[in-house]
Amino acid sequence: MLRQIVKGIKVLLLCACLSVSVTQALELQELTALLESKKNITCDYKQVKTFQGQELNSTGSFYLIDKATIKFSQQDPFAMDTVLNSEKLVQIIDGNETAITKENNPQVFEVINLVMQVFSLQQDLENHFAVKLTGTLDNWTLFLEPKDAVLKKVFKSILLKGSDNIQSITITDNNQDLTCLEFSNFKQ
Repeated sequence: MLRQIVKGIKVLLLCACLSVSVTQALELQELTALLESKKNITCDYKQVKTFQGQELNSTGSFYLIDKATIKFSQQDPFAMDTVLNSEKLVQIIDGNETAITKENNPQVFEVINLVMQVFSLQQDLENHFAVKLTGTLDNWTLFLEPKDAVLKKVFKSILLKGSDNIQSITITDNNQDLTCLEFSNFKQ
């Protein structure tokens, strides 16, 4: 009799766990809606690039402005601003500005636009990437593998993790080099 009660409790607990998993399954649209609700974000970032076994570290501030412009304001190891929007990428070092536009470098600009889509998780993301989303809105992981021929030349995968904001991005390129971005101290 006691065994049957214990077995019954185990079955009930299993059913409860399964129903929680089913009700908390996260859809890309839910995550997109959460992240799109934030028009402006300011936070700190730490970037670690692993290139041919060497580690390159940088830190600074990250800005998402009106969901249309991304700005990395690097402070360490040297000052540099990088601004991306739908029209251009601009790098500013010591007052010297370099711009990449659709006209002067179409392939790089195409990659830049897709990076903008990743940061905003635009709806057509699935047109360019195989998407695997796991977790809940409080703790999610999004794994992206490029389907697009241009992107396949640039990187192998992108891994995003977060909760109410993107907290980390890991980009693996085709040479197995990594770029890891961690975001903290969010202000909205």
